[in-house]
Amino acid sequence: MLLCYNRFCLWPVFFFPKIFPGIFYGWLLLSQDSFCTIFFFFCYILFFIFSISSFDFKKLADYYFKFIFGVFTVFSLIGIAEYFLSSGVLMVHTETFVGKIYFALNFAHNATGSIYAVVCIFLLVFFLKEKKPKIKILFAILLLINLLALLLTRSRAGYLGFFGAAIITIWLHFKSIKKFLITIGVIIAGSVPVLFLTGIYKRIIGIFDFQQGTTVIRFYIWEKAWYLFSQSPIFGIGYGRFNDVFNINRGTFDIGRLRGYPGIVSFYMKQNYLFDSAHAHNSYLQFLTETGVIGLGIILIFWILCIVRILKAYNSAGEGFTGKVLLSSLSSIFVLLILSFFENYLSATTVMISVSMLVPISIGLYWESYNKNSGINTARSK
Repeated sequence: MLLCYNRFCLWPVFFFPKIFPGIFYGWLLLSQDSFCTIFFFFCYILFFIFSISSFDFKKLADYYFKFIFGVFTVFSLIGIAEYFLSSGVLMVHTETFVGKIYFALNFAHNATGSIYAVVCIFLLVFFLKEKKPKIKILFAILLLINLLALLLTRSRAGYLGFFGAAIITIWLHFKSIKKFLITIGVIIAGSVPVLFLTGIYKRIIGIFDFQQGTTVIRFYIWEKAWYLFSQSPIFGIGYGRFNDVFNINRGTFDIGRLRGYPGIVSFYMKQNYLFDSAHAHNSYLQFLTETGVIGLGIILIFWILCIVRILKAYNSAGEGFTGKVLLSSLSSIFVLLILSFFENYLSATTVMISVSMLVPISIGLYWESYNKNSGINTARSK
């Protein structure tokens, strides 16, 4: 396993990702909810798998992006055609109060929107960094197709995740205020007509409606999550137990079996395990509720270390393929962190599988390139 390359230590992105799942896995066993523990572990196990030093990281990254771009573009084309040409059978459904929504064989439209936000940020990076005009046009076409698919998911969290990460991505690419503002202006100018023609602007306006709709429901759920956190702020009530205590779909808020010292340490001890999709609709509140400040602190330290290491690698990588992969990896983390304000995506495989594969691949590719260049420079000096 990769621990270090020459004199440059890789502990923030290879050593810590190796010990992190084990530390957190043991921590989560306190909850006695093995299903959720295994589910969480599955989201992060790919950090182990794709940190193996024998991999050819350049080929791996190349296969990864070809697969992602190919599959999602095909799905997008099918979904777009179905959305505009039929009432929806395979990838498009009609939802009450929302209308036609592109699901793409997924369970929920917001899950589809989340992964499309990640894919679109990849395509934005490749479009911005591509030097060959014909290939750049190709990436522009693929980006527009997948962006339209993202819009048709009507996932407001997906919109915010992509746009928020796009702002950071564009800045990291240009590092020029003038070019940054021009690019953002072009994106906004191009988006406005599409939003009005498709009627999606109504969904975006709904984000700021705090009196009705899902926004009110989220505030209600967050209030309950914060209360549970206040009962056990250090360790949480137990991983995977949030929906056992509070389930808005079942109309339950069972706090009678919280045992311990309320306000300091309390665990939910009732043996009722509900395996459904109910959650806090906010990863940070979810982890605070279930694992306390210690659990949330561990996972945030992990992602911050990844960001710091990848950013350092990107700033010294240049504009080639390695730069594309590193910026894509960095941008996908920002998408994940933004999405996590609205859904429990820090432990959701929909987004986590793609991100937890790319992060170790990107760092491995950088150090693979670094070692190769170092070898060439050493040979020349001799």
